[in-house]
Parts: sequence; C-alpha cells; structure tokens
Amino acid sequence: MWSRVAQIARRGDIQHDRIQGAALWVLLVRWLEGAACWVIVYEFFSGTTVEPSVVHLNFVVYGVANLLLFFPQRRRAMTPRFVWLDISVNLLPMAAAAHWSGGIYSPLLPIFVMKIGSYGLVYGVDVGLRSLAVTALLLFGLAGLDGTGLVSTENLERVPLIVRQRLTLAFAGLLFVIGVSGAFRFLRILQDRENRLAAAVSEKERLYQESLRHQEHLRELSRRIMQVSETTMRRLARDLHDDLGQGIDGNQDGPGIHRPVIIARQSAAHPSAPGARADRGCAPKRAQSLAAVAPGRSR
Repeated sequence: MWSRVAQIARRGDIQHDRIQGAALWVLLVRWLEGAACWVIVYEFFSGTTVEPSVVHLNFVVYGVANLLLFFPQRRRAMTPRFVWLDISVNLLPMAAAAHWSGGIYSPLLPIFVMKIGSYGLVYGVDVGLRSLAVTALLLFGLAGLDGTGLVSTENLERVPLIVRQRLTLAFAGLLFVIGVSGAFRFLRILQDRENRLAAAVSEKERLYQESLRHQEHLRELSRRIMQVSETTMRRLARDLHDDLGQGIDGNQDGPGIHRPVIIARQSAAHPSAPGARADRGCAPKRAQSLAAVAPGRSR
C-alpha cells in the first residue's frame, strides 16, 4: 500500500491524450472559476478581511500560471513536476481566497470539489488523488487557523450572514452544473472505451477467421504438394524400371545393340544435356552400324 502511495506521489499515471484534448477547455474553466472567486472576494470581503491589492495579485498570478501551463499541456510535456506545479498554482490561491472569505465556513469551499473532479477526469485517477491529498492538507490548515484563534473573525462578521449563505448556495449550484457536465463527460469516456473495445473484439475475431482460412489454405497446399510428389515419384520409378529393363534385355542380346535406343530416349527426355548433343552428332554413324550388324544377326 505504501509503495503504491509513494509511486503516486513520485510519478503516477498521467493521461497525456486527455490533457492535450481538453487543454483549452480546462484553461477556460479555470479562468471562469478564478474570475468568479475574484469577484466574490473583491466585492464582499476586500477591505474588511484582506486588502484589494492582495486579492488582485492573488488571482492575476492564478490566471497567468494557468496560461503558462497551457503550453506544456498542449505539447504533451506534462511531467510529474509540472503536475505538482499545476496542483499548487490552482489550489493555493483558492485556499487563500477561502481563508479571506471565512476559512472552513467559506462559500468558496465547493471550488475544491470542482478542482479534484477536474483533475481526476482529465489528468487521471492518480493526479486526482494527489489533488485530494493537497486539498485535505489545506483544509486541515484552515481548520487549524480557525481553531487556534490566530486569525480574527471580527472583520468577517461584518459581512452579513445572508450574503455568505447566498454565496454558498450559488457555488453549490455551480458545483451541481459542473458535476453534471463532468458526469456526461465521464459517460462519453466510458462510451468511447466501450466502442474501442468492441472494435478491438471484432478485429480480433476477423483476424482469427482469417488465420483459420490461411491454415486451411496451407493444408490444401500441403495435400497438393504431397500428391504432386507421389505422382512424380511414381513416374520416375516407372521410367527407371523401363530403362533398367531395356538395359538388361540389351545386355542379353549384345552389349551395343540397344544402347543407342536408350541414349535416344535419354536425349529426348533431356535435349539440352551435353551428352545428348554429342549423341545426336553420332546418331547417323550408329544407325549405319546397326544396319550392318542386323543382316549378320539375321543370317
């Protein structure tokens, strides 16, 4: 278990394809979230719990940092260090805004739920777990500041309670909308995976059927080769048997009587052989010799 936790903290799985495809939408959603928090903190809490210049600086850094992170996201260059930087520049400014707007009672707390969900859906489960761990640490820090009394709540109480409740409801509604859109995106991802799985299964079945056809074709070729081999062997055996039989008959009648006949058959079977060409040149003389010998045998 601890080895898995250490692996997630050091490396983790980063979904580069998802990040590249959703980089522009992620940037726009983050700017929208930052602008909403900026307006809320500036309109209702600046001047009472925090200076306006600090609010402006906090959200300007937030927007510029996300713009700079857009380029490695599009280039598929998000390393584990970039992921940790991404989490830091997105959660720390929101933690500061939550601290200025009420700590653990801040109406901006739902923004952390949106952040964790976006990291899990776009960056991957491991990155979502990282953002969850960082969010838990930040919330513990906010709770510790409120519990120790190091931060005065007098300025916060100047903001009417009804205003804070309405802000909380507004962020809850925004969280619901983003959650529904995230659920639809998750369903689209599942549908896409199911389609790819079905395509992979059909491709596997097609390849399997094709392999069966190839095996049947190879078996048929093997049968034909065996048939051709058997036919060739039978023909060669028959020719060899005939030639040997003629040679034996020629030896019984005389060694030179039937040799021209055998040579003529071999020449006809292999006309390009050197011996065949030489024998063709000697064929007339052998014919004359046979003509001279034949009368003597007949007498």
